[in-house]
Amino acid sequence: MPVFLLLLFAMIFCAWYLGISHSLQQIAADVGRYAMVGLTPQEREALINRRITADAGQYVLIRQQNLKGTGVEKNGALTVTLDYDASYLPTPQLLTEAIGLPSSIQRTATVLLP
Repeated sequence: MPVFLLLLFAMIFCAWYLGISHSLQQIAADVGRYAMVGLTPQEREALINRRITADAGQYVLIRQQNLKGTGVEKNGALTVTLDYDASYLPTPQLLTEAIGLPSSIQRTATVLLP
C-alpha cells in the first residue's frame, strides 16, 4: 500500500506540473500571435504585458502573480519568453530528488513579424 500511494501521488504531481507547463506554452503562443501586430518594439512589449495579464486569469493552474513575460526581436522574429515561479507547489522532497523538477518553468514561442 505505501508504494502504491507513493506512485499515485507522484503521478498526480507530475500531471499537475505538466498541466502548468502546457498552459504556459499555450499562453506564450497566444501572446506571440497577439503582440506581432504591434508597429514598434515598444508597442509590442505593451501588447505582450497586456495579453499575459488577460490570458493568465483564464487558466486554472496558473497564478498570475507568478508569471513574468518578455519579448525579444531578432532577425524579423519575435520571441516571447514566459518565466513562471513554481516554488509554491507542495513538492515532496523525495519526489524532487527522484524526478528533479525545477522550481521555475520557462516556455517560449517565436512568431515571424509581418
